[in-house]
Amino acid sequence: MSETNTQTVFSLEADFLVFMLEGGKAFTNPPSLLGDLQASDAVATVEASPHTIANIVSHLDYWQTWFMKGVEGELEPYPDSLSGTFFPVKEDEWQDLKDNFFATQEKIKTLCHDSELLKRPFSMGKTVGGGHDKRNVGMTMLYSVILHNAHHYGQIITLRQIMALWPPADGGIT
Repeated sequence: MSETNTQTVFSLEADFLVFMLEGGKAFTNPPSLLGDLQASDAVATVEASPHTIANIVSHLDYWQTWFMKGVEGELEPYPDSLSGTFFPVKEDEWQDLKDNFFATQEKIKTLCHDSELLKRPFSMGKTVGGGHDKRNVGMTMLYSVILHNAHHYGQIITLRQIMALWPPADGGIT
């Protein structure tokens, strides 16, 4: 990155960003990954795993919401501990969590088509942890949403495999 720390290292084209948010060819898209998962399975504890699938989705939802608030100018401080970003989820909360997660992803996909917004400094001059004050909106999306989500999708796939819930009903990489 340059001295200003907000220039784009490479072109973040809208179609590419949406392609990656949807999983591209690298991983199963989020609606397929989570769509057929029953609430009881989403909140089930898997031996030796620190998180349930629902905990992981709550964490992803937290960060997508954090990103969207930042884009909207409502920067929230970076949390002191990431453990506080994985929330307990009850069976009757699973559908609402999934719906919110998918709805926020749709809002983020819409942002992908605003090239000027993607170039804007994410922090707008405020100090934000996690290096985000040195990135523009597009790079923060790439780091905080796309790459971060992909990392946790792998965890969800592993948990689903252990639980004999893989592949999903509408297919997936096996």
